[in-house]
Amino acid sequence: MRDADPWVRAAAARSLGQLGDRRAVEPLIAALGDVFSFQGAARGLGALGGMRAVEPLLGRLSMALSTPSGAWQCITLVEALGRLGDRRAVQPLTELLDSATPQARRTAVTALGRIGDPRALAPLRRIWRRLSARAMDDRGIREAAAAAMAAIRRAR
Repeated sequence: MRDADPWVRAAAARSLGQLGDRRAVEPLIAALGDVFSFQGAARGLGALGGMRAVEPLLGRLSMALSTPSGAWQCITLVEALGRLGDRRAVQPLTELLDSATPQARRTAVTALGRIGDPRALAPLRRIWRRLSARAMDDRGIREAAAAAMAAIRRAR
């Protein structure tokens, strides 16, 4: 993870996440700050399921949202948070429903469905009602919102 070659760092982050060993959580958290290993680190943290990763992922999401070039990172971070299923992510994810790109909105909707927290129902209903059933991007988000609401209701 400290190699001078960015491709080696990226491969190391991907590999650590795939190993399934929770001892990899701390090195992966540290790798979130490296643009080259970021994606592998975030995905690995989501796959490992360590709740220790939630706050660093949320912090990184906040940073990504505050920079124009961070939009591509949001999707990876939201996917990881959805896999972790921790309710601390509900509020930041519901905020993404209004402010992100269509792809990030759809990913946030799916993550909220995975988390299964009833607090997400009202924001999901709001986005479902607001979006057009005819626009392709909106249609995909509406379908994802309907599926997320159904998943949350089943989890109750």
